[in-house]
Amino acid sequence: AEPAEGRFQARGASRLEVFETVADACLDLPVSLIEAGGLYEELFGHVPLGTTTSAWFQYLLHPRYRGSSPLSKRALDLTLGSIAALVSVIPVAIGALAIWLTDRGPVFHRQVRIGEGGHVFELVKLRTMRESVDGPTWTQSDDERITPVGRVLRRLHVDELPQLWLVLKGEMSLVGPRPEQPGIVSDLEHRFSYYDRRHLVKPGITGWAQVRCGYAGSHIGSAWKLCHDLYYLKRRSTLFDLLIMLETLSTVVVPEPINRPDGRFIVAMRRAEDDLPASLEVT
Repeated sequence: AEPAEGRFQARGASRLEVFETVADACLDLPVSLIEAGGLYEELFGHVPLGTTTSAWFQYLLHPRYRGSSPLSKRALDLTLGSIAALVSVIPVAIGALAIWLTDRGPVFHRQVRIGEGGHVFELVKLRTMRESVDGPTWTQSDDERITPVGRVLRRLHVDELPQLWLVLKGEMSLVGPRPEQPGIVSDLEHRFSYYDRRHLVKPGITGWAQVRCGYAGSHIGSAWKLCHDLYYLKRRSTLFDLLIMLETLSTVVVPEPINRPDGRFIVAMRRAEDDLPASLEVT
């Protein structure tokens, strides 16, 4: 018989052809089989966005797929969120006083964001930036608009603590994809397939993409975070949420994200951007 490599050398093998060959040659051997996309996810902790198709989402429809149940996730949010809200009262009060004394401007920053199911809600944070005279732009970790007090609050993540009220209200979760503004959501849904799938779950104060990627800062950064948001969507569970919370606490000590996009990812995303018109960039 013609060797498998000979049959597939001249052209790319279809998925069916690969599995037919495996069934013929390997079922009686002590070997295991995993698809390249699945191996990539297991090794790197994010989804290969450029090779992901709609078939990847079939797991959501599988009868045995459970994920984290809404009841258990809500119980975790209420339990840990209530404790965190009580503990955060003093840090938030100190941060608010520092903002008022040094900048004399509004203490809180309010902004419309997109939540679960595409519903809008108002996000509340301690204000850490001056208003931009140039209009809305991407926020960078070293953004010059960040005030001295705001830099400290961001470094310690104190500016995020007022969002615990939104967790208790049920508009957000402790863990989930980061909510974005309507303008940037519309832009990124146009640029990247499956961006709207992030809205299948509640947005979170922290999340897998937040702890692994840090600030998005660009369309490339947003695509990189999407790779991680999809990974969380597939593997979300109470245990995973707890592990993400622990890693979030560790970022106070080690603020740099542990996972950076590699060169091939950046090149691929830049090519995709070159094929599309420039669109609104917002904080």
